Amino acid sequence: MNKNIIVIGSGWLGSPLSKALAQSGHKVTATTTSTDKLAPLNEQGFDLILLNSQKLIQQDQAMWPQINADLMIITIPPQRGQTDYFEQLKVLAQLALNNKVRQLLFISSSSVWANCHGMITEQTTANPMTATGQAMVNFSQWLHQSALDATTLHLTGLINEQRHPGRFLAGKSALSQANAAVNLIHQQDCIGLIERIIDKQYWGHQAIGCAPSHPTRREFYIKAAQRLGLEPPTFNDAGIVQQENDTKIINAQATATALDYHYQISDLIKWLHST
Repeated sequence: MNKNIIVIGSGWLGSPLSKALAQSGHKVTATTTSTDKLAPLNEQGFDLILLNSQKLIQQDQAMWPQINADLMIITIPPQRGQTDYFEQLKVLAQLALNNKVRQLLFISSSSVWANCHGMITEQTTANPMTATGQAMVNFSQWLHQSALDATTLHLTGLINEQRHPGRFLAGKSALSQANAAVNLIHQQDCIGLIERIIDKQYWGHQAIGCAPSHPTRREFYIKAAQRLGLEPPTFNDAGIVQQENDTKIINAQATATALDYHYQISDLIKWLHST
């Protein structure tokens, strides 16, 4: 069933997500804080409105805009050094509640498990290392106690052909954790998982998005840099065999099974060779 959807944020994920949802027949409105984006993005098949959620924090709710949607998707990441991310997210959820939006999908990050090791699943207790990571944890907990039908989707490192991982570590030397596992997800699968959550009405859950292959940092980032003709990174512990508890693997299999989702970019090394 097609929905009336508002996508908060029109950045790396929000803009192509809005386009994909509109192409699937949903009525989509995306938000931006930049007037410069209005004209070009309005040509992508979805509506675009100006909304600065940080400013809403300081405003009386009577001054908040009216929105018409069945589902809100929050795609905005925290800004560097941001101290009011939790308040910003809560304001958006309250905006949804005030406008009788029934469902909310929060795009979070696997950084909520930054201080965890070993095999990470949807059931692993969060243990973030930063204030914004803790804000994600707090908001997800608040959200699932609210009147909204809500799901939190934790995405791992984000990649696509434009955000190519070959640039992430190129030219760097004496890097540690050569044998640590890589946890990444392609933009196509970010969008694919979100579409499947909507189609399956998968509400009330903690979900994970991560490609099922986990090459080592050394293998992956050297090959990634070479694919772009850049100087590959070097590692100072390439010969060290790490114990299972010394590395981290984000296991998204339970989410994929529940959604009957098959990753489009499942083999990260194979994808590198296609770029």
